[in-house]
Order: sequence, then C-alpha cells, then structure tokens
Amino acid sequence: MKRIAHQLMELNSTFIWHWPWLMQGVESAKQHGFTGIILHQQELFSLLATPSPLSQKMNVENLIHQQHYALHYLKRVNQYLAANNLSFWLQGEAAPADDIIKRKFPEFAFDDKSTPDFWNHFYSTTLAPLLNELPHLSGIILSLTTPSFQTVEWQKSLRQVWRQLRGAGKKLILRDFIDDSWPRQQLSGVLATLPHDVRASIKATELDYHPGFANHPHIVTLPDHKKWIEYDLFGIGYGWTALPCWLADEISGRLSWAIGATDNSVEAITCRVSWQWLPDSRVMDSVNAINLLGLAAANQTQGHVFDDWVEQHGLRFRQPQDKTRLAALFHSSYDWLCKTPNLLGRRLHYQSQIPESLAQAQQLLHMDTRSANWLQAYQPLMPPDDRDLGGEQRQLIALEKQNACFLAANAVQTLRELLPRITCPDDSMETLLAAWRNADIYSQMFSRVTEVVTDVLWRDHYGDDALPARALEKHQQSLLRYADTLAAWVNNPPPGSPLFLPLLLSPQRLAAFADSLEASL
Repeated sequence: MKRIAHQLMELNSTFIWHWPWLMQGVESAKQHGFTGIILHQQELFSLLATPSPLSQKMNVENLIHQQHYALHYLKRVNQYLAANNLSFWLQGEAAPADDIIKRKFPEFAFDDKSTPDFWNHFYSTTLAPLLNELPHLSGIILSLTTPSFQTVEWQKSLRQVWRQLRGAGKKLILRDFIDDSWPRQQLSGVLATLPHDVRASIKATELDYHPGFANHPHIVTLPDHKKWIEYDLFGIGYGWTALPCWLADEISGRLSWAIGATDNSVEAITCRVSWQWLPDSRVMDSVNAINLLGLAAANQTQGHVFDDWVEQHGLRFRQPQDKTRLAALFHSSYDWLCKTPNLLGRRLHYQSQIPESLAQAQQLLHMDTRSANWLQAYQPLMPPDDRDLGGEQRQLIALEKQNACFLAANAVQTLRELLPRITCPDDSMETLLAAWRNADIYSQMFSRVTEVVTDVLWRDHYGDDALPARALEKHQQSLLRYADTLAAWVNNPPPGSPLFLPLLLSPQRLAAFADSLEASL
C-alpha cells in the first residue's frame, strides 16, 4: 500500500509529441508503480492557445496547425491513459512570454491599459477546448512566474482558472517555479488569494533538487493547502542522468519527514524523468534508473531496491561478495555527488556545470540554499576576523575534494574488477562504467575549480601575502591544460555516454572560467 496515493511521472520533453516515446514512458510508469502521467512543456499553454484576431497579419497559420494537431494528439493520449488506468495531467508555464504567445497575441506589445483582461481571455479560451475534449484529464499544473504584462490582472485571473476547472471537476495545482523576489514568497502570496482546494506543488529542496540539501521550507509553511512534492530524478542539479547518484535512502527519509511534519497533507509526489532542454535523455535509460525503484520503495516503506534492480536487468554474479561490492558502489555514489560540485555544503555549480566565471562562483557560494549539514553550511566561510577557522575550513575543503576524487577513481577500478565476474544480458553495466568514468573526470574538473576558488577567497580575506607569488597564474595555466584534457575526453567518450556529455564536461566553460581569473592576477 502506498504511503502517498498519487505517484505521478512527469514527462518534460519536446518528445511528448512523439507517440512511441510517450508509450515507452507510460510503460515505465506502470512498471514502477506510478498512478498517473504529467505531460509538461514550458510553453504548452501558448501552443494550445487560440490566436487573437489581431494576429491575422502575423502569418500564424502554422501555429494554428500546431494548435489543432496538439489538441488532436492529446485526445489520443487521453484515451490511452484512461485505458491504462493512469491519471492525466497537463503542466505549463502560468504566464508564458515565449515567441509563440507573442506571435499569437500582438497585444503583448501594447501597454497594460490598452488590453484589458488579457489573461482572463487567454486562460478561458485555452482551457475550454481541453475541458471539452479531454474528459479523463485530472487537472492543470501551472508553473508560477510573475509576468511583467498585466501583473495584477494575471493574479486575479487565477481565480477564474480555478472556477473554470472546478466547474469541470478538475484540480488546479500551482507550482513553485521561478521566484526572483526576496524573500521567496510568490507561491504563498498567490495561494493566499485563492480557495484552499488549490494545491501547492513544491520542490523537495529550494531552487531545484539538490541531494543532501535542506528540505524546502514551504512543505511545512502552507498549512491550508494540500501539498505535492516534486522529486527531480533527471538531475538538473546533479548530473543530468550522466553521473551516478543513489537517492533511495534520501527520498525515503525526506518523504517520511514530510508526511510527519505536515500532518498527512501531502497528496501526491511527482517525479521528473526527462528535461525539455536536454530532450534526448531519460532517467529510465540511464545509470540512475535505479532511483525509479527507489522512489517506489520509499512510497511503500518496503522493497529491496538494489535486489529489484539486479532482477530487473537479469544480472548473475560469480560470487555473493561480487553482488555486495556492486551494491556498495551504488550507495557510495550519493556521498560522491554531495561532495563533488559543492563546497562545504554550499553550491559551487550552476545546474550541474562548473561556474562560468569566478564572479559566478562567488555568487553561488553566497546563495541561501545550503546543505542540511548545518554546522558546516551555515558557518561563515573563511571569516576575515578568524584566520584559524578559515585555515580549518581550507583543510576540510581539500579533504572533501580528495575524498570525492578517491571515491570516483576507486569505483572505476572496482567496476573493472567486477565486470568479468558479472553476467549482464543488457547494456546496464556498460552504462554504469561510463557514468563512473565520466564521474572521475567530473571530480578532477571540480577539484581544480574548487582549489582556485578557495585560494581566491583566502587571499581576499587574509591579504595578498597569504598566497605564494604567482599562485593564481599557475592555477590559470593548470585549468587551461585540463581544458585540453576535457576536449580530448569528450571527443572520444566512454561507450554508453550520453550525447550531451560535452556540455557537462565542457572544455570551453573551463577555459572561460580560467580566463575570468585575469582580473584577479
């Protein structure tokens, strides 16, 4: 029996319009115990909107064809999901400002007063065909962004959206998405103006899912609304499915905490398995497919995740200890990931990539989202008035990166020893080895970037004479040499590596970071 009744798989990709790809996603959802499917595309409601009469001179016939086809396609999805006993949800940006909506609605170029009630018209005309043609649709998820166009009217229009959906027996869910305000209160502020049966969809941690980081405070601060909790298994903030990260234990712990802390107001958990901006990759095809089993087990407080994965892939081991060693390797990936792109519990990455410049690195380190290891993450980092503490932290940072590099290198060695001792009928072991080999390079890259950032902080806080002469110049040269190493690596990646690997292990980005040191030399 599930602890949370609704367990929804989020398909966030341009491939949602490709029927064979969608069918594979549905099959995976059924295999892993999901109860529903979310089709998510950021500009979905722009795509489904009927153009304004003012758009006639904009040559939008192709967009009209796209709109009509999309509705026809969704009718087929509606029937297919109903036949498979899976609930059906649509998700898109609440206040889109993309090129599609601007072409369909020239009103966007006008001022607020000359186009009264734009958002009311946009929502009502967009939702009406969906509600008429998709009887199995369970509800709409709106990813919140605050528009610059008719901001006040937009917020008021959400009540009309709720009324329209409720009249058709559907649910409205508002999702914590992009909130540039401080403190971040957009979701709570909008919900305060709406009825209590509007659901709140909240990321497991603030600003995307970061393993090891503190739970999102909104989970316990919106008492009047039922909660949906999002788990990004694609890994926008932890390697884009290319790098290993065991999450079964963490998800189980987070879910237990959320259920207890919210007096059972968690209604659904959602799981992103793909990402629109890197569409040709899915969790189920990656090294982290095991996390789908982990999520299912966490929601049932039972199951043996690793054993289930072994059985799913038909692995056979020469000796029982070989299986034990492989299981330990999976578990070690969580510790490795928490250490590698972070610095004492602070983010040193932007969406899994190294910072593009020293300035961005310093900005990331000062973000308020931190690790759940409060003692480290919320101490002042190298305080100018406490050089002894700064020295201790510098040593801890070095040890953190040494440990991460060791874990990755040791995993590669362990896998090479185990591969001849394991019979595997599919490519899962090849994918696992590729992921750890790429993780080894990722560790080396982040270790070098971290060393530079640490030395710059040390010099800035304790004086120019705190570093040896020309230390930063030597760092710059070392980074540029390693950029050449990365270029050679991504030009001949390990078999089983994803196509987007050159973006994650980007030699150009590392070279740009090295060039950004010029101002500090």
